[in-house]
Amino acid sequence: MKEEILFADKSTHLYHKEKFLPDQLAEQAVTIMQKTRFTASKHLKERVGIDKSHEFTIEKIYEAIENAKAVNTKPFEIGTNNGLLSKFVIRTQYDASRDISIVFYCSIKKIWTAWLNDSNDLHTTLDESKYADKSKWESECKFHYDNDV
Repeated sequence: MKEEILFADKSTHLYHKEKFLPDQLAEQAVTIMQKTRFTASKHLKERVGIDKSHEFTIEKIYEAIENAKAVNTKPFEIGTNNGLLSKFVIRTQYDASRDISIVFYCSIKKIWTAWLNDSNDLHTTLDESKYADKSKWESECKFHYDNDV
């Protein structure tokens, strides 16, 4: 049985794992990452090497994505637009001391941007006001089951 998410409100929403991130959207993002060949955006290519947080290569980003696929890395942030998953962001190991966060835009199949962080940087300054919570999710969507597999 396939589960589809139908939104009553067709606006834009952001979800974060530290506030609330619907399992259904996280699983959908993992599936999209597994099955879609994303290419580097012009925006990303222009940022390679511009500062310490962008000391990466496009080739290493693709390696990090393959490693994330191998362990089914779930996103820490998801965006929806018009009721559809529009973007997601993963954080995965880049090298022995750093992680890389990678932003994927689904509709254009692009890796929009990426940045490096020390592996021990936990980003404790999250602005939760930017993100939807569980009550918002529950009031804005319903689940529809059909027989397609």
